Amino acid sequence: MEEKCLLAASLAALACHPSTTIKCFKTKSSSTISPQKVKPKPPSLKKVPSKSKKKLDPHEKSSPSATLNLQRRLISPSRTAHKLSEAVFSEVVEGDPSLGIVKAIFRSGWPKDIGLTIQKVLKVNHSASFLSKFEEYRKKVKLNAANSCHSTKTLMERLIADGNELLRFQSALITCSLGTRSGYSRLCDKKCCGICRQMITSRFGVEDGPPISVHGSSWKAHEKVSRECITKRVSCARKAIVLCRVIAGRTDVARHHMHGKEGRLNSAVTGSTGDQSNYGSEELLVLNPRAVLPCFVVLYI
Repeated sequence: MEEKCLLAASLAALACHPSTTIKCFKTKSSSTISPQKVKPKPPSLKKVPSKSKKKLDPHEKSSPSATLNLQRRLISPSRTAHKLSEAVFSEVVEGDPSLGIVKAIFRSGWPKDIGLTIQKVLKVNHSASFLSKFEEYRKKVKLNAANSCHSTKTLMERLIADGNELLRFQSALITCSLGTRSGYSRLCDKKCCGICRQMITSRFGVEDGPPISVHGSSWKAHEKVSRECITKRVSCARKAIVLCRVIAGRTDVARHHMHGKEGRLNSAVTGSTGDQSNYGSEELLVLNPRAVLPCFVVLYI
């Protein structure tokens, strides 16, 4: 158990390396050089005040509806897939320190008597803004925990420390060409492709949307996607499991969540008897997509 915790900690460090934020700060610093070049623009603005006002007046009246339409277009699957198509995934190759860690974590939850072949591991690339939203949600959970007295002492310590962050597994079917050839790292716009839908939901999902299902082991996630293959009659479909960092926050049994429980929960456990010591092995329903940070995608057979 201690070994798995160490692997999970090193996975978190590899998934969100500080260099990603340094790159973003570099782009911001480059924009600070431009003010000197922007100085000659005021005279051009003075020349076109009358024309610009006439053109902007009708747009200013319809700006609220225009912004709403823009938001709807950005949230649509085809729009988000196009927006994320530049470099969503990158293959983790031999020699990368994260490859061995991901494989070890994945195999740790797999029965030893059942064969497993890991074909490929893909890293999920996140922007600095997406990572900041993940951390903002963590701060929100920690703040709510500090102002609440409805949790046990052990859970309260976890909530205040890191928002009760857990390593979880999310399964999905693949119906696109992801991972079939080198350099293919784009999201598709197919509604039936589970892996691409998950990536879009985690980044653009609505807070009051359906809960996100994650599992405590790779085997449990595999069992779920295998049942999905039988239900959809696609036994030959390719399968993938995503290693995720999840801010579970305050967690309770799902039946309590269904009754509301005063709206204080961040996630709910299915199939549990209510013993919090068994929560780690059960399916977890995360109520806010911002609480889920996909880190690595494992393609296996």
